[in-house]
Amino acid sequence: MPLTGQFTSLPPDVVDAQWNGNMLEGRFVLEADFANDDGTCANGEYRQYIRGSYLVNGARHDHVLCGDIIISQDEFQQDGCPPPVCTAYGYRVCADNPKNRYTPDRPTGCHYHMEDEPALQGFPGETLELDLEFRGVLINTESAEVLAEHTWRVRGQYTVPNALESERTIKTSRGEGIRARLALDVEGGWSGSLTFARRVGDLPDGTPDVNIIAYDASGNKLGFDSGAGGQVRELGDSLKRTTHLSFRIAPGQPDPHRLSVGYLGDTIDIPLVAH
Repeated sequence: MPLTGQFTSLPPDVVDAQWNGNMLEGRFVLEADFANDDGTCANGEYRQYIRGSYLVNGARHDHVLCGDIIISQDEFQQDGCPPPVCTAYGYRVCADNPKNRYTPDRPTGCHYHMEDEPALQGFPGETLELDLEFRGVLINTESAEVLAEHTWRVRGQYTVPNALESERTIKTSRGEGIRARLALDVEGGWSGSLTFARRVGDLPDGTPDVNIIAYDASGNKLGFDSGAGGQVRELGDSLKRTTHLSFRIAPGQPDPHRLSVGYLGDTIDIPLVAH
């Protein structure tokens, strides 16, 4: 039997790119099996080609595929450099990689697995768009025969908020007002400040008894950066204080959607809106 190849797991026809807190990203996974009478699949390899656009505020941004080769809107080009640079997928002579591997061994293995995460970083106020098309091909390197091929797209759009704020001042049971404001930083984390008013004597100066929990739009808790935030700044007069408490939500997570704040026995829900 001559060498054959077939895809055993394919991306959907359209991969929806999602904002991950720092980048608009479309992740996909592909797997394939080769077969041959002699039990070795050394001549079976995968190739990946790409065309399309990375857009920021409607303007195309170049993506360098290899050397002087820039991504084209219309023409499929190989997605990376072949050996010896080895930034393209599927070449057996390149070093093994968890996201670009043959098993049980790279030189002759009959199973191929790859993962890709095309992405576009965004900054506050920008509208990002991915519109990419991929072509995956299984080939016989000895005869140059195409054994199988498949195409799919990665598409998505997202406008990065300049800031997130509480919709209004939230009143505690004591009549004190609490507000929140968060700004996206260059690393994709959300640096926030919780502002609340209290009467002098309610708490020892500089140690507000506050517990903050952040949730995304699906209700999942978000992780905080333990090495940042926690600074307390107070201002006011002899009878009343306004306290600013800083915090930072760690990068690489969905955008915060609401905060739950524990303060002096109250649990205060603070919805966040984009500004």
